[in-house]
Amino acid sequence: MSSLRQLHYIHSIPGGSGSGHTPVASTVYGYVGTPPAQRQLSTLAWRLGPTHFLEEVLPATSVSVIYELGPNYVGSFQAVYLPCKESKVEAGIPFPVALLTEEKVSFSLYALSVSTLTMAKIRKVYNKLDSKAIAKQLAVSSHENSTPVKLLHNGSGHLNGPARTVGAAVIGYLGVCVFVPKPVATNLQYIGGAAAILGLVAMASDVEGLYASVKTLVCVVKSNPLASKEMERIRGYQV
Repeated sequence: MSSLRQLHYIHSIPGGSGSGHTPVASTVYGYVGTPPAQRQLSTLAWRLGPTHFLEEVLPATSVSVIYELGPNYVGSFQAVYLPCKESKVEAGIPFPVALLTEEKVSFSLYALSVSTLTMAKIRKVYNKLDSKAIAKQLAVSSHENSTPVKLLHNGSGHLNGPARTVGAAVIGYLGVCVFVPKPVATNLQYIGGAAAILGLVAMASDVEGLYASVKTLVCVVKSNPLASKEMERIRGYQV
């Protein structure tokens, strides 16, 4: 389900640009997920992947490219290598392209870029306004120096354009965690790689076990270049 809604620009002067009040600094925040006031107990465990806030409506072709990049992509869409789906065409040197301008990327959040800080540390590293805004949501003091706060850094903070948010603070109750997703084929490299799967093939005692182990080996070799090179190094195809 998707919808479009226009967001009004935030004026730095209370009452709009035509007001005669003295300019004051203001903070704006938003929730990604369910606000704490609307939280309900549920057995459903949901996960949130990389999150981007863009100030431009993307065409269907760009949305298709983002889908092809998958949940493991870490970047701001400024140097994207377009996937080549036609294998018959001779592929030349890949050339990265930008899906949108830098100014249109407001923030990008990844679980890979996270730090565990305290309110006093956030106040010292960033500024008082950000620490007060985060402390208000966590119901703690902005000078608090013992409660750990997981802060997801803004992956687009270095891009050209207007000032951007520092990132996002993970708020919630017990059970909220930050994790970095990795494909199964990549995780198998930490427990032996292709050699471990060859062991499953060798230990197969029936036709069903042999079929499952060989199918697993084929999927890993096709999706993981390191496993393919390891098979050639250990001469796994000759076993």
